[in-house]
Amino acid sequence: MNESKLATLEQLREFLAGTSDVAFAIPTGEPRLRVFVARVLQRFRFFSRPKGQRGVLFEYMQRLSGYSQQHLSRLIAQYRDTHSIEPASRASEPYRK
Repeated sequence: MNESKLATLEQLREFLAGTSDVAFAIPTGEPRLRVFVARVLQRFRFFSRPKGQRGVLFEYMQRLSGYSQQHLSRLIAQYRDTHSIEPASRASEPYRK
C-alpha cells in the first residue's frame, strides 16, 4: 500500500472511516515504524495543527503502526523535543573486574 497518496486530512478521515475492520501495518520492524511516524509528523506539520486535526493524524499513525496510544504519545513527545525519533539508549554494562 502506498500511503503517501493520502495528502489531506479529509483523505485520512475517509481512509480511517473505510478501514475500521482492517488491520494495517505499513513498515515492519521498529526502526522503520519510527521513520514512518517521523515522516507523518513532518509531512502533515503535526504540531502546527489544531487539536482535532492532530487527533485524526494520531489515529492514522496508531492504526498503521500498531503502536499503543502511550507508546505513540511518547514517540511524538520525543520528536517534539529532539526533532528525531531514536531508540532509547541502553544503560552501560556494569563494571567487571
